[in-house]
Amino acid sequence: MADASQKVTLLYDTKAANDLLAASGDAGKAIGSRPTSLVVIYSYGDFRAATKVARSDDQGASRLRSRAKAACQLIR
Repeated sequence: MADASQKVTLLYDTKAANDLLAASGDAGKAIGSRPTSLVVIYSYGDFRAATKVARSDDQGASRLRSRAKAACQLIR
C-alpha cells in the first residue's frame, strides 16, 4: 500500500466507506449507508501520528495522505 517514499494516499468517499463496511460483516451492515469518519493512526518505533478526520459524505472526497516521520495531512 505504501509507495517507495513510504507515502500512503487513500481516497475516502462513500464508495470506499461502503467497501470497508461490507468487509465488516453484520457490524458494517448495521451502519449501512450513513456517513462515517475515518482516522488512520500509525506508528513505527517511537514515532506515532494520525491523519486528520475524513468524512465519507464530504463532497470534496477527502484524500488521506500520510508519510513516515512527517506531519499527516488531509488533501482535497
